[in-house]
Amino acid sequence: MQRNSSSFNAGTRMTAWFAAVLAIACVGLSSTHADQINYVMVPVGNAGNTADTNTGGLYGAVSYNYQIGA
Repeated sequence: MQRNSSSFNAGTRMTAWFAAVLAIACVGLSSTHADQINYVMVPVGNAGNTADTNTGGLYGAVSYNYQIGA
């Protein structure tokens, strides 16, 4: 059985055209604008506090003030 080379090429071109259109559509959909995210931060004070004695003095000491999300 012999294939008609002109119909094979047309089918291949149609597949390539469809793949290109699909790729462009995916890029267009993926480049939507993302809204800004705002975090509420609160200060954590008491810099220089000592380590937690329940951890054998290994954890809990902080030598600086910082902020953490509320």
